[in-house]
Amino acid sequence: MDGLPSGIHVLTLEAIDELGGIGWGDVEVQVGKNEPPTIEIISPVVGTTHNQGDNIHVEVNFDDDMDSLEELELTWSGIVDWAWVDGSGLPTNPTSSGVVNGSILLDCPEIDNSKLTTYELVVTATDTNGYSSQAAAGFGSNCLAVE
Repeated sequence: MDGLPSGIHVLTLEAIDELGGIGWGDVEVQVGKNEPPTIEIISPVVGTTHNQGDNIHVEVNFDDDMDSLEELELTWSGIVDWAWVDGSGLPTNPTSSGVVNGSILLDCPEIDNSKLTTYELVVTATDTNGYSSQAAAGFGSNCLAVE
């Protein structure tokens, strides 16, 4: 198995008995050390500011050295001062190219909204071996009190 690149490979063994009968079997082997998935948040851009009611574009790139990318399990969460941001509308798996596109609706909490409110969107990616990693993007919102 020298020279196989890191990743998952299928090896086939074929045997021939003295009567000419042939038998074979496949086995899947993993070559290399498994590392947690990598995550790069493209959008929302850290430090940007959005307004009440904005649909904020979410774009995240993922990579994994062992699993096919659509096998990664994604969980989304976030926090806005004291309230959680709902990421339930975002995909739970990336595409085969490792990209997730979606949006979250910016809904300001019902407090004194006359200040800049800080949000943080957090994504966790877990591979099929249980290795996980996390990334976060912080952004602000102009949550102004409605008279």
